[in-house]
Amino acid sequence: MSRPVIDSSEFLSALAASPIFLDYQQAFRTTTGLRLFLAKPDAILGIERDGGDARSSCALESALTVPVHMGGRKVAYLHVPGLLARHADTPTLEQYAESVLASGASAEEVDEASLRYAKLSKVSQETLNGLQTMLSMFASQLSDYADKLFLQHNFAEPMAVQRAKDYILRHLQNPLTLEAVADHAGVSIFHFCKIFKKATGLTFIEFVNRARVEQAKRLLLRPNSRITEIAYDVGFQSLSQFNRSFRRVVSVSPTEYRSGMAHRFLARKNVVKLS
Repeated sequence: MSRPVIDSSEFLSALAASPIFLDYQQAFRTTTGLRLFLAKPDAILGIERDGGDARSSCALESALTVPVHMGGRKVAYLHVPGLLARHADTPTLEQYAESVLASGASAEEVDEASLRYAKLSKVSQETLNGLQTMLSMFASQLSDYADKLFLQHNFAEPMAVQRAKDYILRHLQNPLTLEAVADHAGVSIFHFCKIFKKATGLTFIEFVNRARVEQAKRLLLRPNSRITEIAYDVGFQSLSQFNRSFRRVVSVSPTEYRSGMAHRFLARKNVVKLS
């Protein structure tokens, strides 16, 4: 399946401005006192590359970054900067300053590095693990939202594509044909296939299947709903077709997805309380 072709900066901005992220960001700051950011994958790689200098406090920071996926690829990271896992051998401020000085740093560099080190939030490994669990659960929710955002949002798409996507999303439960959707979009089938694939990175069938899978994911949260019924309710013509499409989009089967969501719900009750 082709990857969606979107403006990553525009998409990340839309994701960062979404109510689900802003609400969680505020709740996370209120609960933990820590800052939470949504960062591009290349920005995280840059942070990791810059962490090797002995005179930089980044070399000691605990990497609390959790990926957010969309369509099977990483589109962003939840990132909490300035954390230091506290161990028995964690250096004091004086010890850290001495190590920076021993690396050949100037007095100004020692002073600057010490200031950064002093600002790091020192937390226990247990607390760090709890934060990781919290972010992993939120990343799963945000990944689901990212998929819906891609399906519903128009990122400078042609009007015909916007009309087609709107029509598809309103008629998922019904049989959808390429001819009918192209006709609703007001273009020929050949032109529709060309502009739709260019705008979304997906063929008509791939988009329809992904949209149906996203709807199925929400229905799978209802424990009393049978998977067979869900498959037909979202528009698939057979259970085998549903299972194949679901695994292709989500990388697990519907049963595994439902089980995983149940485990994450139970995990929320066991998240380590922040000290």
